[in-house]
Amino acid sequence: MNFEVYLNQHLLKKAQHQAICAKPAAVLVPILEKKQPVVLLTKRSLHLKDHAGQIAFPGGCVENAESFVDAALREAFEEVGLQKQNAHILGFLPTLTTGTGFSIVPVVAKIAPPFDFHMEHREVSEIFNLPLDFLLNEKNHRQKRFLIQKEWRSFWTLAFQNYFIWGATAHILHDLFLCFKNPRST
Repeated sequence: MNFEVYLNQHLLKKAQHQAICAKPAAVLVPILEKKQPVVLLTKRSLHLKDHAGQIAFPGGCVENAESFVDAALREAFEEVGLQKQNAHILGFLPTLTTGTGFSIVPVVAKIAPPFDFHMEHREVSEIFNLPLDFLLNEKNHRQKRFLIQKEWRSFWTLAFQNYFIWGATAHILHDLFLCFKNPRST
């Protein structure tokens, strides 16, 4: 067996193990109904144990017997005060299994006004809006390589104003971009 075949088999087994052992999670991908639509994002608090300071969607682990939609809406209410009656669920993006042990279901929703958000400061340090026009510009999506735990990994990235978006969040944003670009492929 040559090295390339061995490496591919090893990576496949690792990915299958991660998918089986992953904790179910859901994030809300909130698209705010404005004259110029935007996607609401958060910056995680710096004191958090996991993903401190990273850009994220409201979301978290699925609890007990709740659905992915219920989990995403619960977390969005807890983190940014989003009222679930203002959310119209549009659908789901592809499930993403992360290297940190989560299987994330992105729940896409159109959010109607009023936009009276407030942060849960223990989890969120900032709320900001990513213009849909920015997201839909292919030039803003870049792949970069990072050395993580002695392995080179490729990630989608977006740089918007002073925010560097990468990892699962950028991957989900890229999936949303692909959905808009070619609606029949998702």
